[in-house]
Amino acid sequence: MAWIEPITDRNSSDVYYVKNLMRSILTFGWDNVGSEIRSQWLYNLKGALNASDLNRIEGNIEYITNRLLEIIPKFYPDFRDENWMVGENLTLEEINRIRDNILLLISVWYIKPDAPVINYSNNLYYNDINVLEENIAQLKFFIDEWERNIKPICGTFYCGQSDILG
Repeated sequence: MAWIEPITDRNSSDVYYVKNLMRSILTFGWDNVGSEIRSQWLYNLKGALNASDLNRIEGNIEYITNRLLEIIPKFYPDFRDENWMVGENLTLEEINRIRDNILLLISVWYIKPDAPVINYSNNLYYNDINVLEENIAQLKFFIDEWERNIKPICGTFYCGQSDILG
């Protein structure tokens, strides 16, 4: 899976924008709103969680997992068997699976101590999605830094030892 840059700057105006677009579509009907509004609805919805967002998040989790498995074997995220499709419902169980996967990756690697905390609740707001994607971005940053700066010096994660207790 290829890395896709996370979106971490959603805000309430993005949500308001989506609500206004939805109001126009519901008021005038899909066929009557014009191609500009239809295009905005289909391709410019930073304020709404959609299938492409979920696929990016899950794809990035898979990307980080694959990179970490080269360094730290034997941890097992719970991956979804297929991509998200337009119209699928996101359940609390799926939300928590995504949260659990990110926390598992954090538990085997590193993020900044002041990284935003992943909260478990029955709702998922735009700032919660920002937190998920920010944590994923930090994981990638620190893996990249390790590969650039630490690995060339040590050779391995354990600086050449065959096991931790050596």
